[in-house]
Amino acid sequence: PAVYADALERQMTKFRRIVPEGSRPELALDGATVVPPLNFTEGPSWLDGELFFSNYRFSRDTADSRSEGGLCRMSPGGSCRVLHTDRPTCGTKPLPGGNLAICDLLGRRVVEMTPDGLIVRVIADSYNGIPFGSPNDCVPDGRGGIYFTDSRVRDENPRQPGTAVYQVDSAGTVRPVTGWNEI
Repeated sequence: PAVYADALERQMTKFRRIVPEGSRPELALDGATVVPPLNFTEGPSWLDGELFFSNYRFSRDTADSRSEGGLCRMSPGGSCRVLHTDRPTCGTKPLPGGNLAICDLLGRRVVEMTPDGLIVRVIADSYNGIPFGSPNDCVPDGRGGIYFTDSRVRDENPRQPGTAVYQVDSAGTVRPVTGWNEI
């Protein structure tokens, strides 16, 4: 139908403002050549011209290594450094004040972090006093709050009754916005 074709055309016009017609991608960083190597990257976000992303410890061989994984910061020239080798992360999103919201897997929480890797506050670490399983992705809501997914239920007790999407408002109140195990 025409409505889909029109929507696609609008999206492609926006896309072409960023990626011109006929342009070819260039390799900015070969993940196999950096230390630590990039194993499983995710959660990218742009902040002040730099790319932040998570290098997730995915391999069984590196799961307990502190030299693998963590939040990475890549500069426009392609240089990359790990900000936290001791803090496996997933989703990253810029916050209005110039910091990042980071899903901290090991800490089982969502934190606010400076672009240099300093954790300045815990945004959310539990619901009803029970720790999250593994916050995975997050997005600010434009009103001072954040939505985030908790996509894993841990084996230890106490534990959340299931996976969920949560919202933490600007006052710090956490509430699930989906039913348990709907994600």
